[in-house]
Amino acid sequence: MKISVFESGLGGITVLKRLLQSFPNNEYVYYADLKNLPYGDKSENELKDIGINIINSLNKYETDLYVVACGTLSSIALTEMTEVVSKNNKKIVGIIESISNKLKKIDSKNTLLIATPATIRKGVFKQQLEANNEQTTIYTEGCTEFVEIVENGGKTEDEIQQIVNKYMEKYKGKIDTIICGCTHYSLLEKYFRNIFENINIIEAGVSIEDEIKNDIKDSKPSLKILMSKENDIFKNNVKNILYIESDDLFEVV
Repeated sequence: MKISVFESGLGGITVLKRLLQSFPNNEYVYYADLKNLPYGDKSENELKDIGINIINSLNKYETDLYVVACGTLSSIALTEMTEVVSKNNKKIVGIIESISNKLKKIDSKNTLLIATPATIRKGVFKQQLEANNEQTTIYTEGCTEFVEIVENGGKTEDEIQQIVNKYMEKYKGKIDTIICGCTHYSLLEKYFRNIFENINIIEAGVSIEDEIKNDIKDSKPSLKILMSKENDIFKNNVKNILYIESDDLFEVV
């Protein structure tokens, strides 16, 4: 089965890693839209155009299943992308529904949704969480700096913790669950746990895995990582996360 996973940069690699571990016998294409990173400061029209362009670009890889490993695109452009994909009778999944379904399985009373400012402004993510989880109070926080921390590096652990504290420390003692509404944020999990003891953290990789497990059909395993522009920091980070060494997997398109 040919599965295309896409996102603005490094965040979706956390989803890809989970899928590679759980469903290794598939053909994977990962698309990192580094040229348009970050998505969080784009307008809705820009994001819809970006999403449709990515789908059209991935069509040539004969994709069977599209995974939108991005909270911002899932919130703002999923309807438009679904219209394009459905013309070819293919399936597309975003992270909102899968995470909402995951939250149902947790006895949460107070949940914090952290995401890009664009996702929080749109409100779709929070609305679906509230509709499907009436027992849970949903707080939201737009974390402007988190994507930059993950993508660019260069900060010490103390500096990262200070930035995370700025956005999240005010919720200490108020929440029992954190939802990473941007896939980049999963890579900051240890900093969240430094603030909150015994916290549930829901991230997209596990949620997407549950969502697509019945659709998976094994095939010859392969992996290709596409980038919309060259970025050595991104490549090195991917190698570290996926434990790969070769540059041959990477291609600028």
